[in-house]
Amino acid sequence: MPAPVKHPEPAPVVDPPVPPGPPPAAVKLEAVLFEYDAFTLDAAALEALERIYQVLAKEQGTFEVEGYCDERGDDRYNISLGESRAQAVVNWLVARGIEGRRLKQISYGREFPADPGHSPEAWRLNRRVEIVPAGSPGPGVRRRAAGN
Repeated sequence: MPAPVKHPEPAPVVDPPVPPGPPPAAVKLEAVLFEYDAFTLDAAALEALERIYQVLAKEQGTFEVEGYCDERGDDRYNISLGESRAQAVVNWLVARGIEGRRLKQISYGREFPADPGHSPEAWRLNRRVEIVPAGSPGPGVRRRAAGN
């Protein structure tokens, strides 16, 4: 009679690890605001960036760093200023320890205002950088979904 076939023991069932927080697509970060015609990081911007850093340091995904301007100035100038604002934010985050490969910068200039008004308050809110998970709906879609 042949020897009985020995079957290997089944591997134990292990639950996958629980992710450390919400997936990047669920992350909502505050905007970093800028003064008129500027891309330097003032005290309020640095405080916002510190809070943003605390979230990004716990996340594993990639993010788009979007620069915006208010409606004043021509398109070319505003695109350039938005790029400088986004670059200032990327530089700060990388210096703080976020991997640069996780951050992709883009400028929308005066397109997609956070506030469609034509007042000093609207302009203040539109001079900003927003950080969103890569692959999120574009700013136009986000504005429509938010009712702007």
